[in-house]
Amino acid sequence: MNQKMQELISDSQFVLIGIGPEFGYQMDRQEILKKLNMNMDDFSDYMWILDYLVAEEQKRADVSKYVSAYNHLYEMVKDKNYFIVTLNTDDIIYESMFSREKITAPCGSIGRLQCSCGCEGSIQNAEEIVNSIAHQVWSEKRHLSEIERPVCQTCGKPLIFHTVEQEGYMEAGYLKSWEKYRMWLTGTLNRKLCLLELGTDFKFPSVVRWAFEKVAFLNEKAVLMRVCEKYPQLTEELQGKAISIKQNPLDYLRGTV
Repeated sequence: MNQKMQELISDSQFVLIGIGPEFGYQMDRQEILKKLNMNMDDFSDYMWILDYLVAEEQKRADVSKYVSAYNHLYEMVKDKNYFIVTLNTDDIIYESMFSREKITAPCGSIGRLQCSCGCEGSIQNAEEIVNSIAHQVWSEKRHLSEIERPVCQTCGKPLIFHTVEQEGYMEAGYLKSWEKYRMWLTGTLNRKLCLLELGTDFKFPSVVRWAFEKVAFLNEKAVLMRVCEKYPQLTEELQGKAISIKQNPLDYLRGTV
């Protein structure tokens, strides 16, 4: 089960956690299309509406198993000096017991919107606007052409979700927490550091995967544990300093081996 992880955590002074896509939730767009009795071609000119519907459905989805796994992990590290870097934009981690002050999410959040042309100060909570668009589609049964697209109050350009997949993604939304993470990481030099990498892939390897490998290699007192179903491989340079578990991290933390 996850006894080995607990042993590594217990023997450490600091714990750095990297969260990847295998630990994330992704709403199936096809399910939404089925509920609307429509296909992707129907949204060819209104793909932005589908994005809002995906966000609304995702917020209403049952994510209890993810929250439970996060809380299990929290119980394992709560007495340690920890920090979390998450690549996921689903915001589920914020429903857990983890402190927001110890999380950085460089890929953004589906819970926020921003101006598509990057107006300063345009990053905002998405909930009210998302709910409004969903209400027009599901309750008022409006035709897609009748729904007005939300725009930036400064320049009038369309709002987009504040996620790295969007063209024009504003990095300013995470830089404060990223700088806090960098300062925290500096304090782990030559200290007993446990790096937990959970479900990462090669989409943004320089943020977690390669970065964690570099830290583990340079810090003589560090140990890396990679739990990943699809990409559990380790580099030869980390032999004796890293452990690989080929399993979905959600299942591993829930103890369902």
